[in-house]
Amino acid sequence: MRRFLLLVLGGAVALAAAPATEGAAETVLRTPGAVGVSLRDGIGSAVISRRGSLLVRVKRARIWVTDLPGGTKPSVSCDRRGTRVSANTVLYRGYGVSCRVFGGPWRVRVRGRNIDADGVVLGYLMLNREGAKGWYSIDNSPYRLWPLARTRFTLGD
Repeated sequence: MRRFLLLVLGGAVALAAAPATEGAAETVLRTPGAVGVSLRDGIGSAVISRRGSLLVRVKRARIWVTDLPGGTKPSVSCDRRGTRVSANTVLYRGYGVSCRVFGGPWRVRVRGRNIDADGVVLGYLMLNREGAKGWYSIDNSPYRLWPLARTRFTLGD
């Protein structure tokens, strides 16, 4: 009986979460000109900014999420409590940090090890590698090694 109740409860939670994921897809669809961006196993720093939807996962790092002026407040969901470091910036840090940001305008700065991120963004990406690892792809291009020097890429139109 307990297993049955857990199964029914799990189904109810899944149904309740479905509209939340549906809203995220609508935000991506309403960001004309946005392109896909993907980061894998990065060591160093990455900055992704402006509008769209982004999921960041980091093994050990700090993630700063900033609400930029000029639009509605972005939706931010992280797996831990953050520390407000300014009026519009929250810092999330530790091991195994994961954050989802959508809407905009926003800026996500990440510094650490094993940086993974996927999203659809209209804005820019800045990468700086500190080590022998890190791969990135923009707009479904083949994966390339993160640049050693700080490099800025334009995302979208």
